[in-house]
Amino acid sequence: MRLLFIDTSPIKFDILTPYSSALGGTESALSYLTPELAKLGHEVTLMCNSSEQILNDVKHVPLSKDIAVLDPDVVIVASTPDRFPTLRKKVPRAKLVLWVHMQPDQPDMRPLFRPETVETIDKIVYVSDNQKNAFVKEALGSGDVCLDGPNSKVIGNAVAPFFESMFSSAEEILAVKNCRGAYTSTPFRGLKHVAKIKELPIDVYSSMAVYQRDDTMFAELYERLKANDHIVLHGSVSQKMLAECLREVSFLVYPCVFRESHSIAIIEAMAAGLKIVTTDHASPQTEYIDSATSPTSLDNYVALLRRNIEFFRQYPKQWAQKSWEQVQYVNENFTWRKRAREWDAFVCD
Repeated sequence: MRLLFIDTSPIKFDILTPYSSALGGTESALSYLTPELAKLGHEVTLMCNSSEQILNDVKHVPLSKDIAVLDPDVVIVASTPDRFPTLRKKVPRAKLVLWVHMQPDQPDMRPLFRPETVETIDKIVYVSDNQKNAFVKEALGSGDVCLDGPNSKVIGNAVAPFFESMFSSAEEILAVKNCRGAYTSTPFRGLKHVAKIKELPIDVYSSMAVYQRDDTMFAELYERLKANDHIVLHGSVSQKMLAECLREVSFLVYPCVFRESHSIAIIEAMAAGLKIVTTDHASPQTEYIDSATSPTSLDNYVALLRRNIEFFRQYPKQWAQKSWEQVQYVNENFTWRKRAREWDAFVCD
């Protein structure tokens, strides 16, 4: 089938960008999913802020390209439902799919609650149960649209290839892990709270570079972080480099204040053997994650972090065994190869 993915953001990228540069979650997901679908035999095109080229069997076309000329069988649009009424007119025979990466309170998602928009969408793919439930609940409250049913499905995100099979045993994890933390999400998702934490050394891999924006608005925050001698600022790095940096780290220090849809930062940290200490604003929720209930005070979060540090120090073998179980869980359930098969079954039936 001819699959056309559309990302309307101004971020300039192609599917090889995350191999060398920091990149946002939606664009990274597109970069990893599209070549996996091409491997399944589909003719895949990615329309985004890119030049026209073919990389790993994925054809790239700029946003200015005439969609009608491409004559796709399926069009998958990332998080911009307002585009669907126009798409329906341009490619009337195509199946139109919305891939939702945001929460319903985001401005870009508001058109999804209009009947004239929903009636032009054939299928909706959510990235987590929590996210889907939030959309369905709000739609029920409005009484005008239905965002549930057989034409909607949850297909989660996955980890970058660099995070697959990072360890082969609990013993290997025990041998390399140090009592050190990392913060790897964007600054606005909780970095302000990290500035006050001194329970362990923390490496901060964070900036607005993942959205190709500057960090002027966070200049004061970065100065506060620099004043904490337990914190080292690294800025944003490629996922390849991030995987290498996280290999010896033991904790994801993520006092999240932003309601996530399906945190790639969390599942990649899980794959790297880190214990996740966060809040319930983050997703996914599994037995391997420790979450403080929101709203929570910094003191409560630090107390949760401290308990995890104490367990790591007192029971290192048990800690490593649980970490190894977590790594295996992610390797089995959160790869883009697996996600491509799920997309193929739902979208291309």
